[in-house]
Formats: sequence, structure tokens, C-alpha cells
Amino acid sequence: MSEETTTAPLAKRSRSGRTDASRADKTSSTAELSTSTSMQASTWCSTTFGPLLEDSSTHDIVFKTSDGDSVGAHRLIVAAGSPVFRAMLYGNMRESSQKEIDLPTTDTETLNKLLTFLYTGKVDVDSDCIVQLLEGAHYFDIASLVTILVDFFRKSLMVKDIFPILEISIDKSFDWLFELCLEFMYNHAEEVAHDENFRSLSSKVLISFCKSSDLNIRENDLFLAVVEWYKHNQDQVPETVVKIVFQEIRYPLIPTSDLVNVVRPTKMADPGLYTAALEYHLFPDKYEGPQNQIIPRKYQPRYLYKNVTPGFVDVSESPEGLVITRNHHMTRQGYALCLVQVQPTEQRPVHFKIAFKFRSHNGHHVLVTRSYLQYSDSVRNDLYPGEVIGGIDLAKQWECECVGTVSIRGESVVTTIGDVSKVTPIENEIYLCLHMYEPNAEIRFSFL
Repeated sequence: MSEETTTAPLAKRSRSGRTDASRADKTSSTAELSTSTSMQASTWCSTTFGPLLEDSSTHDIVFKTSDGDSVGAHRLIVAAGSPVFRAMLYGNMRESSQKEIDLPTTDTETLNKLLTFLYTGKVDVDSDCIVQLLEGAHYFDIASLVTILVDFFRKSLMVKDIFPILEISIDKSFDWLFELCLEFMYNHAEEVAHDENFRSLSSKVLISFCKSSDLNIRENDLFLAVVEWYKHNQDQVPETVVKIVFQEIRYPLIPTSDLVNVVRPTKMADPGLYTAALEYHLFPDKYEGPQNQIIPRKYQPRYLYKNVTPGFVDVSESPEGLVITRNHHMTRQGYALCLVQVQPTEQRPVHFKIAFKFRSHNGHHVLVTRSYLQYSDSVRNDLYPGEVIGGIDLAKQWECECVGTVSIRGESVVTTIGDVSKVTPIENEIYLCLHMYEPNAEIRFSFL
């Protein structure tokens, strides 16, 4: 993960030292001026106090780190930014009378980053140092840094980073970090469940994961991920624990066809819950199974898409799915193309819905296909940057709504819309290509 520099915002304060909220009714120009002034003040603080950290001739305190190095600083500055340092340097602790203070739990790199933040309000953070920085910020009670790091954790980490951090939180009994990891895993549950490291989760963590209603994942995918976890751990995990894990799957949330064709053949579902789920689909008003089984997950599909022709098409996300609009102002002929990545398996096809409409009745059509070959730079054509291979033509209509499926069959991928299917070879990545010729066209695409 690339390194990121973040800056703590400066609060506006009145002459009394309190945050000034009384100027909210000023004009926008005043607000802009205040923001500019605040940014200038932040820059001034950084350029003024930052060099002091490097000026050893002005240091009046030395910290001894866990790896044996010495790091100089200024008592007043570090005390102002950390209640723990303040108590250590100006309180009744023995360190208040010492010029050298041992920090046996803090390494040099982490301390330097913490001090840089206290002096400048800036911190360089990446996935390799996030745990140490969070630990240090918590230990020294640097609240503003904790806020920045937690925000970075939630927004910037990748799924591959979360598993080693989760192990650290468990090994060191960092409950606060463990909860952060679970929150991240809930929000990225679909990607987490597809990661090979998911199979190595402890049964305790897996049960906590499956219990949550905040999981952003389809129940079908969660069940299959748990089956893979079981296959990987069946020799180490007691059957009583396995039973508890599979009881956390909410079978009524799985479509009937998948219950019969995907869940039943594995023979892993809890028999009573499986039967109750089938009855729920037939007679939902008469369902008598556990109520927690029918609580929906907070599933929202994460769309992985690429706008191939940004000069021709705009793509936006809505709660219902993707909205793809062919720009009305384009005068040159040529297609607009957006790629949506799908991840079917042999056990689980991907179901989708596509709706489109045009504002005119000229030669328009939409292609939904599975394969897209992009031209190299040497033969690039701005109008036609690539070639669509295979596809289903939804032409001859100016407004249409239909459902489709992408499935794996042997060494091929099958794309089906209605009673029309196209078969293409499996490649590394599978895309649906939304291919638009007509200006003033709109496509709405969603997973089912």
C-alpha cells in the first residue's frame, strides 16, 4: 500500500481559547477566508515547529526507545500534545526529574512518527506501520491522531492487510483493534470471504463474523466461504463447533434454487434450519423458525467497473446499482462502453438486471457480453479503443428491462439473457460489457 500523509485540521478558537461556533452565520466569502487563514496557520506551525524536532541543540528531554536509540524532543511541545507525556514530564512521576526517559514499548520509527505529528500535525502512515502507530497513539492518549488513524484504517486499508493486523490484535489482546478489524471485515465481507486467508480464521472469529447483521455479503457467498473454511479446518475443529458455525448461516436469505442446487449437495447445512428455510420460501407468513434467521444482512454490491470511453459515457453508483449515461453532447459517431466485473463460480452463477431507454429511435443497441479486448497504444483509436468479442444484442427496442445470468460451465463462461445465450472461453477476469451506440441513452444495471 502506498504511503499517505494526513494532516490534523485546526479548530478555530476565540480569544478566550474556546472553539468559536458563533460565526456560522457569516457570508461564504468570510468562511473561505477563515479556511484559507486556518490552512496558512497550519503551514506556519509545521514550518516553525517541525525544524525544532531536528535541532538537537534545543532539546531538553531524551527518550530511550525499545531498540536502544535515543530521540530528543522538547518537554513543553510533547506535553502539550499528550496527556500521558504531560503527566510523565510535569506530574508526580519520577520521570519529571529525569533528562532521559525509557520508553520500553515504543520503537524508534514509531516514536519519530508520533513526535512529528505532535510538532507538525502531519503523519506518514501505511499498512506496515498502522498498528504500531495506533498502539502508540492510544498509549500516549493523542486523541486527534487516533481519529486520523482510525479513519485511514476504515477507508484506505486493503483486504489483504486486515488478516495480519487481526492476528496482532488477538496476540496482544488489543480489544479496540480487534473491534476495528471486525468492523472493516463486515464492510468488506464479500472480498474477505473470497480471500484465501479466510480459511485460516479461528472458529471464534468466524462465529463473530457470521453472527453480524452488518455483513456486506450475499448469504449464498457466505455459506460457500464457510464450507471452504470447514474443508480446510475439519481435522482441527470439533464437530460441535462446526455445528455452531453453520447454525449462524441465515438460510431463509438464500434463494430457493440455491438452497436446492448449492446448499443441499454439500450436506453441511443444519437440517432443521434448512427445512425451515424451504418452508419460509413457500409460506413466509407461517414461518416458525428462529427469528434471527430472517434478519437481512446489510448487503450492498460493490461494483468493480471500468469506464472504457470516459469522453462518451458517465457512470455513477446509486443504492439500486450503476447508472450509465451516454453523453448527449457528443457529435462524433462511436460507441460508449463500460465494463462491470463479475465473479461467478461453478456452484454460484451471477444474476443481474439491466434496464435501458433511449430518447430517440435511431439505430441504437446495447450489447451485453463477456469478453473485451483492448487495443494496444500503438493501434489506439479514440473512437474505437477496443473490440467486443461475442455478445447478446438487445437492439430493436427503445426501452427494455430484462434479467440475465453469468455462469461457469466447464472451461467456458455462459452469458444468458432471456432465452438467448452466448458461450465464451474462461479468461482471467470476467466482464459484462455494456455497449451503447446511441447518444442520450441510459442504462441501469444491478446485481440480483
